[in-house]
Amino acid sequence: PRSNSQNEIILIDEIEKIIQTMNGEQLGSVLPPLLHRFQQCLVSEKFLVAQRVLKLWDGDEFAHIVLYHDQNCTYSWKYLSSSMQQVANDCWNSQVRESAAHVISLYMKVSSCQD
Repeated sequence: PRSNSQNEIILIDEIEKIIQTMNGEQLGSVLPPLLHRFQQCLVSEKFLVAQRVLKLWDGDEFAHIVLYHDQNCTYSWKYLSSSMQQVANDCWNSQVRESAAHVISLYMKVSSCQD
């Protein structure tokens, strides 16, 4: 629902609820399409959508399953790093820039993500 930011935010909320019920291996099987969607959200013209997808990393369950499961961390960082850095450097909204910088710092703290 790219044309309606409220629906896109609701979709991200629902994805977060589903992810919270998964383990690292289960997430690995659906990670590619999720990351594709998250990447689209990150570079969305609607800052609320980008802000909401970045907020996923604030949740303990999501952060744990993505950052501390080696395969998921490495794959997600490789997939999202360029978009994440673009947002951290170029987004017009300062809160979104700060959130992107925070997520980048989370990845940098996990050594296995940098392989």
